[in-house]
Amino acid sequence: MNPQILMFVNISVAHEDGIEEIVWIAYGMEMVFYLLSFATVPLLHHFLRNSKIFHVNLQLLFLVACYNVYPFTVARIGIIYYESQRDLQCGTYEPESNSCPIGLIVVSLLRVFVLSLVPVLLVAIFVERSVATVKVETYELHFYRPLAYLSALLSLCIAFFIATSFTFGIVSRTVADCLAISGTCMGGVFTLIVSQVNNEKLARIHNSCYTLSKRYQLGENVRTMQILTFITSFTILNNVFLVLLFYIHALEISWTIRNYIGIFLSLYMSIYYFFTTFIGLFANQQIYKLAKRMFIQKFVQLRDRSEKERENKQIFDTKGQMMYLGANQDDYFTQLESQWAACRTR
Repeated sequence: MNPQILMFVNISVAHEDGIEEIVWIAYGMEMVFYLLSFATVPLLHHFLRNSKIFHVNLQLLFLVACYNVYPFTVARIGIIYYESQRDLQCGTYEPESNSCPIGLIVVSLLRVFVLSLVPVLLVAIFVERSVATVKVETYELHFYRPLAYLSALLSLCIAFFIATSFTFGIVSRTVADCLAISGTCMGGVFTLIVSQVNNEKLARIHNSCYTLSKRYQLGENVRTMQILTFITSFTILNNVFLVLLFYIHALEISWTIRNYIGIFLSLYMSIYYFFTTFIGLFANQQIYKLAKRMFIQKFVQLRDRSEKERENKQIFDTKGQMMYLGANQDDYFTQLESQWAACRTR
């Protein structure tokens, strides 16, 4: 059984076409965006935890998706290592199992796993939001953490099963494309349905005997769904776009065209990961204000530390004596008056 390897660039053809430098520039730009994502993901985690915008269960699922940028980057570095070898015998679409390096198969499987996890987590988010809608009166007090952990664990297992089935040829590329689009769209549609149900409940909030806890949780559900609707819509559009590019890349076209599509596809995925975590910092006004306040406080701390170090810095004169640097305007006039007084007494 021949493994299916997720590589998009043929470096040998790129060298013959004279675009090898463009490929390496694209590799460098990818790494820049992945490194930026390394910084934005912990910041987003910090802001989500302190802003209390999302329920802890929803935070878990959202952060599982965000933190996967780390293994995805590791897989991408491995892919680049093998992809840049001109004498690589393992083909991209019809590889021979006895000549394809095991390391390449592993990093390709890891890459497919992370890509498969995004649509699966959208469905998991729908499940979490459905529980929050049904259990609206008790969801604030009873966190249902086992359900959140189970959803995250099942999502990881399903994504691993899809990645393994794709890598070892059990699932064809066409079927994988259909699964990615259907899973993404299902998660988006279900999320919109839950959002509509919460909005209808909110419209009846004054004409019902809802408890104070139920009204509070309902309001939180609506605010959360407003943010999720934006993030889900953005994710759906990007996933469909990526799958279409992936499908075009797999067509029977020349490797020259494939290389250009592959360069753009890989670079776009790195920008997509960074942009997803970056917009999370501005997805809500409270998160944005918290981020802005933290950056301002950090800047003030750095400025005060710099001024304090400058004030405490010791400077010695030509005689080896430490010079006094703490003088201010009052000290200057006091010394000037003493000198005038000394002159008058002479």
